[in-house]
Amino acid sequence: MVLRNSYFKYHTKTHYHNFKNIGEDMKSRIIIVLFSILIGQSFGQTLIPIKQSTKSGFCNEAKKIIIPCIYDEVRPFSEEVAIVRVNENYGLVDKKGNVVLPIAYNNILCFPSGNYMIYSNKKYGIFGKDGKMLVPAIYNSVTDFSEGFAKVERENFVGFVNTSGKEVLDCSKFSYIDEFSDGLCAIKKGKFGDGLLGKEKGMGYINDKGEVVLFYNEEVNGYGQKIIDYNDIGRFGNGLARIDSFYYIPQTNGNKLKKIKHIKSGYINKKGELVIPMIYDYASDFSGGLAVVKKNDSYGVIDLQGKAVIPVQYSEVRICADNFIFVMDGNKCFLFNNKGQKVKELDCYNVDQFSEGLAVAKSLKTNKKGFIDLSGQFVISPKFDMASYFQSGFAKVEIRGKGHYINKSGEMFCSENEELPIGKQVWMNSDLDVNTFSNGEPIFEANTIEQFYEASKNQKPACFSYSFDLNYKTYYSRLYNWYAVNDPRGLAPKGWKIASQDDWKTLINETGPESTAGIALAKIGFYTKLFIEESSMQDIIDGSWWTSTPVDKDFSMGVQLFGALGGLVKVQGLANTYGLCVRCIKDDSPAKAVKNTEVKKKSKKK
Repeated sequence: MVLRNSYFKYHTKTHYHNFKNIGEDMKSRIIIVLFSILIGQSFGQTLIPIKQSTKSGFCNEAKKIIIPCIYDEVRPFSEEVAIVRVNENYGLVDKKGNVVLPIAYNNILCFPSGNYMIYSNKKYGIFGKDGKMLVPAIYNSVTDFSEGFAKVERENFVGFVNTSGKEVLDCSKFSYIDEFSDGLCAIKKGKFGDGLLGKEKGMGYINDKGEVVLFYNEEVNGYGQKIIDYNDIGRFGNGLARIDSFYYIPQTNGNKLKKIKHIKSGYINKKGELVIPMIYDYASDFSGGLAVVKKNDSYGVIDLQGKAVIPVQYSEVRICADNFIFVMDGNKCFLFNNKGQKVKELDCYNVDQFSEGLAVAKSLKTNKKGFIDLSGQFVISPKFDMASYFQSGFAKVEIRGKGHYINKSGEMFCSENEELPIGKQVWMNSDLDVNTFSNGEPIFEANTIEQFYEASKNQKPACFSYSFDLNYKTYYSRLYNWYAVNDPRGLAPKGWKIASQDDWKTLINETGPESTAGIALAKIGFYTKLFIEESSMQDIIDGSWWTSTPVDKDFSMGVQLFGALGGLVKVQGLANTYGLCVRCIKDDSPAKAVKNTEVKKKSKKK
């Protein structure tokens, strides 16, 4: 939490004369109450990223904009501060829009702990979630703090700093250092096969004073084969650390070394004693007294004594929380508790780690993502194409290429403002994406090109998704025939209308001339959303939309944007059987004119 001390001091000083005749205890209580009110007003509200045109800001849960849309990029709040970007520079703002960290850094990333990694002039540092600079940006690399230490590297220093930013452990003599876990840090000396005789090589652990408490020397024979038992070590957790063994042998056609993927894993204690034998093909670090292990392409879970909690016989195992173990057996998914007891069969798979009590999971039925609780039940329906973990009460999701934020009740908040002001018009910021008319009746959705053509030939309203593949709905706009556009049941949402030929001509005049207007339009989202993987055409901007203006019984006016022709935009008659996108405009847009500074009218040649 970032405290504004001057603000607090001013208000407490202003009201102090009212406290003169009050007991000291009562004074303290009143000051605490005032302090709580001030802080609550500044930092208590929930803010959600929102986008207007090409600029972003933050709104509250009532969708009222609290921090103006003046930034080129914003990221969700982590506790009381959020990352914002202006041009190519990043900074941090609080929930009142005050700049906490100057918008002057090349990049800022949020660590899971809530601290921030800052990057400036090719150097890294750490900014704390409490609003203080913990580690100055003078290092070639930094990690987050773990058990009070952050790993850093600069010229002539590789080691750790404490939470005051002081360099406390110089580990420059080691060729590799890990992060602290369970009071110890894994280290390595030398490099395998470096040919330096007499140089100590191997691996082990240091304590928080930098003292080596465990070390395994590395010995290599004349063929480059390691002749010690251990070749790699993991992090300590619950008093045990994973340890691996593999070896090198020469190739049959020469003296070159070839690494053999013959790895066996087990666990040692802090005395260096092997307490769980090296019998596994894979082993994870221990957490919560459990670890995932693998044998012969099957997975299971063991406890600290090496006893099987879940037999090594499943195709996938993931420990998502202390009391939640996700197990997949073929196409069946199960929930186990931490005692290895099967709780129930689930209707989901691909369960991610839990965050704030919920985890992203895919539904076996819909193949869409939703959120499950610790019982394995979907508490937010699996209807999303993309979903991220919850942070400060909100998660980012995506449906058909459009991003939203949801709260833990599943209520959806659009990350982009629906309105896109351009000149005196107010357009919808994306193509229409509905499969029902305004009265709730369904629009026929074709599954094949033949179905769509047959419906159009019979003048039946119809829509489809590109390639008639439901998987493409994430990447492509929905397309409609003219009969869906012109249906009396209405296609546009309340307060909107389908743009007419004149509406489009006004828009083109604002962004023109006609020969290049498509370039300006594409920059603000007026193009058909295409996703062509690994294609040279990926950057070509094209679009096609119906207007509400008919020509005759077989043709109506449409708009086409040709990216390959330098952004040419043509308004012309098209067959009613075509499949085109639809873009809406506000019914009362002239009365609600909002000037858009992002799109400036271009001067036409006389």
